[in-house]
Amino acid sequence: MSDESLVCDFCSGEPIWVYPMLHTNEVVMMNSMPIGDLDRDWLACDSCSGYIETDDSMGLQNVTLTSWKHHIGSINKLPGDWVERRQKLIIEAVHRVFYSRRNGARYLLRNT
Repeated sequence: MSDESLVCDFCSGEPIWVYPMLHTNEVVMMNSMPIGDLDRDWLACDSCSGYIETDDSMGLQNVTLTSWKHHIGSINKLPGDWVERRQKLIIEAVHRVFYSRRNGARYLLRNT
């Protein structure tokens, strides 16, 4: 994978940091559906890494939700805030996996 195709796993920005993870070969499921390729090291931009390093999980969740809204667009054709609540549940589940499998200190993606 070339550096140009790498994105922050939290906001899709330009990654600067790598967070090493415990690799378990487990598929993470939510409501009997896989929720992503989570069994790998994670990438973060400087901004998202700041949330991680200061243990601001709510700030990180808000940035991720905003990024999802931007990339997915307005799909809220369902009543009320059902879609946003569902997205928040998925983000919370994915972030729990991140925090529970984190294995060591972050390091720079590139030597620049």
